[in-house]
Amino acid sequence: MPDSDVPQDGGERLVAVARDVYRISLPTPYPVGDVNAYLLDGPRPVLIDTGVVGERSLAILADALATLGHRIQDIGAIVLTHAHQDHAGGADAIRLRSGAPVHVAERAVPRLADIRGTYDREFPTFVAFLRRAGFGPDTIDMFVQTRHAILAGSRSCPVLSPLRDGDVLDVPGGRRLHVHARPGHSRSDLVFVLEGTGVAFTGDHVLEHITPNPTLEPQDPDETQPYRPLLAYQASLRATIELPITLAAPGHGTPFTEPADRCRTILAMQDRRIERTHRILTDRGAMTLKELGHVMFGRVRRWDVFLTLSEALGAVQVLEAQGRVQRVAEDGVERFLAT
Repeated sequence: MPDSDVPQDGGERLVAVARDVYRISLPTPYPVGDVNAYLLDGPRPVLIDTGVVGERSLAILADALATLGHRIQDIGAIVLTHAHQDHAGGADAIRLRSGAPVHVAERAVPRLADIRGTYDREFPTFVAFLRRAGFGPDTIDMFVQTRHAILAGSRSCPVLSPLRDGDVLDVPGGRRLHVHARPGHSRSDLVFVLEGTGVAFTGDHVLEHITPNPTLEPQDPDETQPYRPLLAYQASLRATIELPITLAAPGHGTPFTEPADRCRTILAMQDRRIERTHRILTDRGAMTLKELGHVMFGRVRRWDVFLTLSEALGAVQVLEAQGRVQRVAEDGVERFLAT
């Protein structure tokens, strides 16, 4: 029986992907829309990603499981592609109901174990970034409100099992997931290849119709070199091209074939955006990230301002690494100039 008496549409949201592999589409409160969780069926099913925290998401998951004769309590393992709230926000609630271990990238463990504490620690860094980008108090206040909405979709998960690049995770049912670190969209991105099937669970690393955002994240205190998310993402895409996979099961949208071709398409699009960024800076002179983002993307929804900034910063960081852009700071605001 389902874990909730509230009528749901979980059965309609359950779609077979491969033998004993199912996609479950779960709702989120975010503009991105639904997020995918995947179930490896068996006596102790394995759940890959969890959706957001909340009774509606849990009830839909429970209804989908009931279609296969399971309850949330039957879940034998929870595996997370990355720590973003739409993919990992519900992990602790499911862990508490099932007792299943939660596996996530090693670097994501502190973040997911204390989500609010992490946001509180990182908040001054992001505010300083917005100021350097040329934004004033109104946008910073908007960022505060966005932060509250993000936190509402997550709950800390204090019990976690860390995964590293190259690990092979043995999960219930005698199946094995090969773990591949793919930083870029986030620094905690993992791709899981289900042994013997050609199926890869790609999270937000590779999507069929959306080009994932190389999300800005703060530097680690002990890092001596700047983390450049777009450069990291492009290296990750090139590594994924070499994987022996035939079907990508992504975090949003439907599974698709020829994932290597999709990686090449994303790389080509990113290279075009980098070149367009250089042309804009060449034609218009020194610009802040705020100004550059507005030229590149026009007016965007409040929610997307930080995403467009991440895209603009990713492009100029690549150009900096190539020696084609320099940054100049004046009165606490940074501008970028083509060289």
